This record gives sequence, C-alpha cells and structure tokens, in this order.
Amino acid sequence: MLAARRALVDLPDTVELLDLGPDVLGVRRGRLTVVLNCGQSAVPLPPGEVVVASGPLGADLSPDTAAWVLDD
Repeated sequence: MLAARRALVDLPDTVELLDLGPDVLGVRRGRLTVVLNCGQSAVPLPPGEVVVASGPLGADLSPDTAAWVLDD
C-alpha cells in the first residue's frame, strides 16, 4: 500500500465525499477513489484500475472490503 501511495504524490489536497449508498463509504481525491463496503451485499466498483484491495475482487466490491481505484 505504501508503494501505491508513493506513486500518487501528485494528488490534490481536496477530498470529495461520494454518495454511494447507505452502507458504502467513498471518497475521491483527484484521480483516486477509495471505496469501503460496510454492507452485507456486493456493490459495483467505480470504473478504473484497482491498485489496492483488502480482499478478492470481481466486477463488484464484496461486503467488508475496501479498494483504491485510479480513474482511467
């Protein structure tokens, strides 16, 4: 995770809170989106390249899983 963070040193200081549903926390900072699924059902991942994930991924983000996604 630290290597991924070092590769993103050009991110702006501002952070945007995303409305992804009642059980999903999402924040965007520049081209990086961080998504945390706290619910009991899988949710769609935002488009882009997953650079870090806390569990196995498919097209969706599993419950109790987080992912860092870079915009294309």
